[in-house]
Amino acid sequence: MVSGWHRYNSIRAMQHEDVRKSGQTRRGYIIHPLRHGDIGFEHSAHYMCIYKKNTTYKNSIIIAGGTINLGYQAALKIAKEHPDYLIVIASRFDKENSAQSINKSLHQDNTIFMQLDLSDSKSVRNFATKRIADSTKPQIKALVLNAGLQFRAGLVMTPEGLEATFAIAHVGHALFLFLLCPHLAPDSRVVFASSGTHDPTQNTGMPEPEYNTAEDLAHSPEFMIEIPR
Repeated sequence: MVSGWHRYNSIRAMQHEDVRKSGQTRRGYIIHPLRHGDIGFEHSAHYMCIYKKNTTYKNSIIIAGGTINLGYQAALKIAKEHPDYLIVIASRFDKENSAQSINKSLHQDNTIFMQLDLSDSKSVRNFATKRIADSTKPQIKALVLNAGLQFRAGLVMTPEGLEATFAIAHVGHALFLFLLCPHLAPDSRVVFASSGTHDPTQNTGMPEPEYNTAEDLAHSPEFMIEIPR
């Protein structure tokens, strides 16, 4: 949360450590002696931005698959519009340091990353168990179920015996919602994001869908999989 902008000439040639140790105040904010991590600095050509971490969020929003593409843009927009919300982006990994990128671009600190592998029911259950048990996190105001993964090279099965795309996009999300649903805020929202990959009107290079049963889709044998070359 941005607590104030100050021109460099208001503090002259003071460096980071000089400012932190000086004990000076700006608009009621003490720049000394806060604990490490309580205060942050951002620089530009003309300004120093001093922002104090918000530790009392009103609500939290969890975005599955929030590290790239649509999920990232959703996280960025929500974090910008609700600096008093804790935004949790959940994915297998965060190679792009998405949470850090959002915080830096907004001069905030309300976005965090938590590991979640929707293809693995143990990972889903562990995430839910830790989140429910963590009393320091605010109530869940919304779930954005956006994760998805496509495997073009051939059939991929999870260790639990499910076709991987189906496991991530459907089974994992369903279990995630089932576990967290009793712990959502009374006026919460659940948003599902779908894909147009198999829309016949879109030329994506993927074969047209052939739906028989959910069982066939979840446990697709090799002969049912046609991969375009």
